[in-house]
Amino acid sequence: MDSVPPVEHFSLRWNNFQSTITSALAGLRDTQAFVDVTLWTDGRQIKAHRNVLSACSPVLLELLKDNPCAHPIIILRDVTHADLSAIVTYMYQGEVNVAPEALRTFLHTAQLLKVKGLADTGIQQEVSRSGHGRGHSGICFRQDMLRTSTSHMCVNCERSKQYGRHV
Repeated sequence: MDSVPPVEHFSLRWNNFQSTITSALAGLRDTQAFVDVTLWTDGRQIKAHRNVLSACSPVLLELLKDNPCAHPIIILRDVTHADLSAIVTYMYQGEVNVAPEALRTFLHTAQLLKVKGLADTGIQQEVSRSGHGRGHSGICFRQDMLRTSTSHMCVNCERSKQYGRHV
């Protein structure tokens, strides 16, 4: 019986894959190409891509995955535009700079949306103990510096009420 010679496989690797994808996502966001969801807060809107939002937030994933709208609008109450904009920047770039005076509300919003890498990391308790980061010009968060959230939070969103889901 003849044995089959082993098949040789080639491993192909894109050396700068992460930086290329991050740059491409930033370009898509900047040009608003292929945006398919709008976040609305404080009377202002932020256009984004549901794939990016869903990958970074299980709350947004639940709101968007069964939504029949081609371009849904998610209305968030009690969330500032500045905090939401910073969170979306974090989702697209993997890091964001936050002023010390905005850190508490930023982290609260991240917890509401269960943003991966920001929610329930112990950072909020550390900020409380350290006095909001006084003496620092800003705080930079990178996704690889923090652990992912596993707890349940609720976001107050018109879209979830319309579809009968309380997330």
